[in-house]
Amino acid sequence: WKAFFEGNWEVSIDKSQLWLKDQPFSVDAGIHSSYVFADILGRPEDALRVLDISLRANAGDITLLNNLAFANILMGKIDVAAKVLGSIQRTPDDLNHATLEATGGLLAFRQGLPDQGRILYENAIKTFQRNSAQDSAARAAVYLALEEVKARTPNSAVAVRRAFDIAKDNKRADMAAKIKELENSVKAWLSEKGAAVELGS
Repeated sequence: WKAFFEGNWEVSIDKSQLWLKDQPFSVDAGIHSSYVFADILGRPEDALRVLDISLRANAGDITLLNNLAFANILMGKIDVAAKVLGSIQRTPDDLNHATLEATGGLLAFRQGLPDQGRILYENAIKTFQRNSAQDSAARAAVYLALEEVKARTPNSAVAVRRAFDIAKDNKRADMAAKIKELENSVKAWLSEKGAAVELGS
C-alpha cells in the first residue's frame, strides 16, 4: 500500500500481483490489483485476468463484480458489462449501492445515454457525501466530469467546476492522476474550434 499511496503504480501492481499469487482467495488483493490495472494504468485486460482468478474464490463479491463491469466498460464490452451489473445481488449497504450506481452511470454514458448516466452519478455522489465517503464522492464527480466532457454535453462546464471543487482537498495519488486526466480532457475540449467556455478557477 505504501507504493500505492505514493503513486508508484508499477511497484504497487508488482507487489499486489505477488499478494494475489500468494493469496488467490484474497478479496482485497483482487480489488486492489484490478483497480490499479483498470483505473490507473489503463490496462483493463489485465484487470479482467486478475478478476477471473479472484472471482473463482469469491464469486458473489460485490466490489469484484463491480470492477468486472468497470473493466468491461473500458474495453468497450458494453453488453457484457450491462449483464454483469444486472447480475449483482444488491444489499442495503449505501456505499455498495452508490458504487454500483456510479458504474451504472459510466455504462449509461458509454451507451449514449448521458441524461441517465448523469442521474446515476449524481445519486452516487450524494450518497457518498451523506456517508462522509469524500474520496469516493470526489472520484465519482471527476468521472462524471470526464464523461460529460467526452460526450461534449451542455453540462460539461458545471460538472468540471464541481469536480475540481469536490476534489480540491484530496491528497491521494490516484485522485491526482484522475484530476490530471480531467485537466487534459478539458484542454483538448477548449482547443476545439468554438469550444470557448468559462470554467472558473
